[in-house]
Amino acid sequence: MITRRASWLLAAGLLGLPRAAGAQEPYPSRPIRMIVPFAAGGPADVVGRILAAGLSANLGQQVVVENKSGAGVVVGTAAVATAPPDGYTVLLSTIAHSIAPSMFKSLPYDPLKDFTPVGLIGAVPLVMVVRPSLGVTDVKGVVALAQARPGTLNFGSAGNGAVDDLSASLFEARTGTTVVHVKYRGTAPAIQDLLADRLDAIISTSSVMLPHIQSGALKALAVTHPSRLPPLPDVPTMAEAGVPDFEMSAWYSLLFPARTAPAIVARMNAALKDTLADKAIQDRLLQIGTLIAPDTSPDFLARYMAQEQARWAAVLKAAGYQPE
Repeated sequence: MITRRASWLLAAGLLGLPRAAGAQEPYPSRPIRMIVPFAAGGPADVVGRILAAGLSANLGQQVVVENKSGAGVVVGTAAVATAPPDGYTVLLSTIAHSIAPSMFKSLPYDPLKDFTPVGLIGAVPLVMVVRPSLGVTDVKGVVALAQARPGTLNFGSAGNGAVDDLSASLFEARTGTTVVHVKYRGTAPAIQDLLADRLDAIISTSSVMLPHIQSGALKALAVTHPSRLPPLPDVPTMAEAGVPDFEMSAWYSLLFPARTAPAIVARMNAALKDTLADKAIQDRLLQIGTLIAPDTSPDFLARYMAQEQARWAAVLKAAGYQPE
């Protein structure tokens, strides 16, 4: 028979043992890092911070945005690929994730195999903007300038492989022009140079361009969506502006490192769905031109990323883009 003292000692000993499998603390039990592979103030950063606030409320733990830019999206993305698959490091992925394999000769990660899809967030159509002092009023004016002065118009971007870098290449291919690609570590510094008349144009997401367009600091010439955007009803589509077959949107998604447990993925996906269903979050995203994804499931995102990677490989090959 076990005495009362022996029983007490046995219980005390059991308390000192590690927790058994299946008895772990519920996820999440501490703050989560959201890696944004672009500089602060850019379009991905804006979307990431709106999303992080909603996820924090739905998860009951703080989701902290960490900007980790460099080499296009490679530095920040590689940091997530090599992070522990415990659900406490998540990547705010963009269209650049699927473009990167065609932009670089090699990557320190596999964009598909080294990540676990969580869900698609939405897409932001692009808008072509110029500095008012350039003296053009429409896209045809930009094309005329580029044709008259080949290799002199400066188009800014968030870096090699970023959507605005690709859009400048697509503009060249669709208009038969040659422009100078000026690459920054993020869209924000590119916008600052555009506002200071040190750049001529950017084709980038409406999310960060809208305030500058609405204030008159920058002039919007066209959007890359099939239809005009509600926040910019007077700005024509690229097709209306005379450049057909120029439809692009910057999409955003969440990715965990590969081998993240299905239960953790399901919890984050549920929080993502609840966040995107919140009317206040919807309004904030729509105000910056973000169209919420109709399907936010992990399976859809996995298929979508594979399709996007193949699509942009074909587009860049046809445009004659040489990987760096």
